[in-house]
Amino acid sequence: HFLFNALNTLKSLIKKQPDTAEDYLIRLSDFLRASFANKPSGLSTVAEELKICGNYMEMQKVRFGESIHYKIEISEKDNSLLKYLPTFSLQPLLENAIKHNIATVEEPLTITIRLMDDKIVVSNNLQIKSSIETSTGNGLTNLKERYRILSGDEVEIISDNGAFTVSLKILENERSNH
Repeated sequence: HFLFNALNTLKSLIKKQPDTAEDYLIRLSDFLRASFANKPSGLSTVAEELKICGNYMEMQKVRFGESIHYKIEISEKDNSLLKYLPTFSLQPLLENAIKHNIATVEEPLTITIRLMDDKIVVSNNLQIKSSIETSTGNGLTNLKERYRILSGDEVEIISDNGAFTVSLKILENERSNH
């Protein structure tokens, strides 16, 4: 589904905005390269995960324009960037936020990624769609299970005060915290 949307977006950009199309294609290429990278440990650095998120969100900004805002509130000099998270643990959280929430220019969806203590926290304002695209509901369940297997830690999910927040403990080393 993602690839189909990405290719349709790219097709429309090629004629209308060739410079934007080239940037979009580079981001898509980087995103797909990361998707197919073999990580035997099942872990990636926080920096690698944030790069995937940046490419993914920039592609979504091309599709949705000013109806989506996102911020990564982590300094490029933070030592946590060299620590670990399960591979592709953050991007599905962004995808879920876009899939399940209304995003308009008047009421934009705002997604924030930040550090809190020893955790990466992904949060978005809640603007739940009344009809949601077909969903298996397995995304968060799969992430929780992967996290439990890799590190023994729990994924913290909170939905209140108009916000949806997921917190993932940063892992100290590539062999996880077992």
